[in-house]
Amino acid sequence: MTFRSRTIRLAALGYGVRKLGDSAPVNERTLFAIGSAGKAFTAAALAVLVDEGKIKWDDPVTKHLKEFELYDPYITREITIRDLLSQAAAKKVEDERVKGAKPALPLEQYAGTYKDEMYGEATVTHEEGKLVFHYSPGFTGELERWHYDTFRVKWPNPTITESLVTFTLNAEGKAQEIKAPGMADFKRVPARAATAAVR
Repeated sequence: MTFRSRTIRLAALGYGVRKLGDSAPVNERTLFAIGSAGKAFTAAALAVLVDEGKIKWDDPVTKHLKEFELYDPYITREITIRDLLSQAAAKKVEDERVKGAKPALPLEQYAGTYKDEMYGEATVTHEEGKLVFHYSPGFTGELERWHYDTFRVKWPNPTITESLVTFTLNAEGKAQEIKAPGMADFKRVPARAATAAVR
């Protein structure tokens, strides 16, 4: 890692394997999901940029990240760097919710297996008229309709805040991806590949 011209070398000791079920060892190029550990140093790094006059807390995020996109165009345009680091972002999301807006597809058509290269697979099942998101025992929960193709998921651990997950559709009108902020963008696995993986 390099910080202000000081280079810090992290020893690659090779503990463990890169992926469960694979014997390839960890090395200096292995990428790890660090979860919430990134929040503290992200905020600190942004504070450094503010001190240097390179950004402002109330700059729209899209001013600096042109590719930044949330489920709602208005929120994408208006949300600021300060919002992302505080509960203000959640309030904006709540304020822009279109209550009663229905999803584009019948619920069963969202069901399937979705995959991210780093985070692995997430499965959405259709059970008794409801969708359930399965990632791990701690991250499995019912998807409640929020608006349009966005759903709210409540996790079994009450200390973990609720999340909004959004399905995106392809040109054929089929669910092709799940955007789960704070986790990953899971792309749909073709039915045959998913069946083969189960076997």
